[in-house]
Order: sequence, then C-alpha cells, then structure tokens
Amino acid sequence: MSSSAHRLASLTLCLAVACVEKSPMGPGSEVVTVHAVLNPAERVQHVSVTRSPDGAGFGQSVSGATVSLVTPDGVTLPATEVTIAPDYSYYPGVPGPQYDIATDRVEVGRAYRLRVVLPNGRVVEGEATPPATTPVAVASERRLDRNVDTLRLSWPRVPGARAYEVRVFPKRDSLPWYGEYVTYVDTSFTLAGAARSRGTQIFMEGIRYDLVVSAVDANYYSYYAFESDQYTGTALPTSLRGGEGVFGALVPIVRMSITVEGVDPRLR
Repeated sequence: MSSSAHRLASLTLCLAVACVEKSPMGPGSEVVTVHAVLNPAERVQHVSVTRSPDGAGFGQSVSGATVSLVTPDGVTLPATEVTIAPDYSYYPGVPGPQYDIATDRVEVGRAYRLRVVLPNGRVVEGEATPPATTPVAVASERRLDRNVDTLRLSWPRVPGARAYEVRVFPKRDSLPWYGEYVTYVDTSFTLAGAARSRGTQIFMEGIRYDLVVSAVDANYYSYYAFESDQYTGTALPTSLRGGEGVFGALVPIVRMSITVEGVDPRLR
C-alpha cells in the first residue's frame, strides 16, 4: 500500500485532514495496531486501537482500552472512549471506538509518551516529539488556472522534522470527491496545475482544494512514507513497543485554499 492510501481521517491524532490507518498483516499470532499522531494545531488528539486475533487482514476496533498521554512534564492525560460513525460520503467503513485526549496545548520540540493498555493487559507504548515550530493557523488564498499555472512553494527547515508532507485534497463542500494527493519533500515543492497522479488529474476545474504542508517527525515519516504491498504481509516500520502502527507527530507550517480555474481542454 502506498503512502497516498490514507483512508480514515478519524483514525489519527491529527488535522481534520488526516493520516490514515494502513496495516497489512500476515497470518500468525495476535496483532495489536495503534495509530496516533500528535498535532499542536489541535486541542483534542485522537488514538485508534485495533486488534487482529490471528494476525490476518485488517484489525477490528478495540473497546475498553485504557489510553493515556504523558506530557514532557510528567502529567498523565487520560483518554475518553468515543464512538465514531463512518462518513460514507468520503470513505466506506463501520462504526467503532476511538480514544480522544484533551491536550489544550501540545508543546513542540519536547517528547510525549503514549501508553495503551488493552482489556487483556497487553501494553503498547511509544514516544514522539513534535517538530519545533509554531503551527500555522491561517490559510492563504490562491487561484489556479490548471492549464497554465504551476504551484511553487518553499519554507525554512524546521528543527526535529524528518521530512515535510504535502497534502492536497478537495474541500468537503466540493463535489464530486476526487481523492487526495500526498507526497513527501524537503523544503520546497513544485506542482503543475495539469499534473497527474497515478493517471488521474490532481486538480479539476471548478473544484476548491485545501493544501497543507506539515513538518513531520521520523516516526510519522517512516510509517506513512513506507511503500509496501498490502497482500504480502510485509510488516510496516514501527517505533512502538508491544504493538504495530505509529505514534508520531506533525506540525502544519503552510495552509492554502486553492480555487481551480480554467476549462478542461477536452471541452474546448
């Protein structure tokens, strides 16, 4: 599964635009998978916990776990279990619990520890440090003629960032839903208005898009930028102890709202 196959925004500790579960598993013993991404731009962080008893296929959501986040100052923040209904307008899925942690604020450049205790006593733990920069809150506006324009962005290097994730996706009020484009770069990004990804146009005329550039830590990058075949059972990289998945961090450093103009050349 490629890094662009992020499916469920609700499964991450992250932006409303999110980083999604992807955990190909091979048959064997029980596999517990945790997905959590610290985002200083959000006041509530989200954690998903799944288990596959025989290690085959994608896991089922776990209810009744004890989930907590330990701050750099040693304060333990408990999670509340909530039920999330699927958003069928974007992704298929089934209702299931996730764990919400009210953080009020997340300190950048300092380490946090996630601890998950399953009902059977199994423990999954990990650490993550958000890259040391202030998250950007305001989106700039851009009009793009996809037939002639090219996006060109650059930004300063962020301490603690392993890479920079660029995510382009249609706004929720833009129909139909054409999917999203995700890539990982260094400190600059260029994208032609007529560019295609896997044979599909990234920008469609008349559609409004959001673009978010995030500085991501090594845990996040190693997991979400990893390329694997979901049918081989190849294990994804993980920094967690006692389970699979990811506890990482990102900080949004660029936000842009893009209105795409121009006429489809096929209609001229």
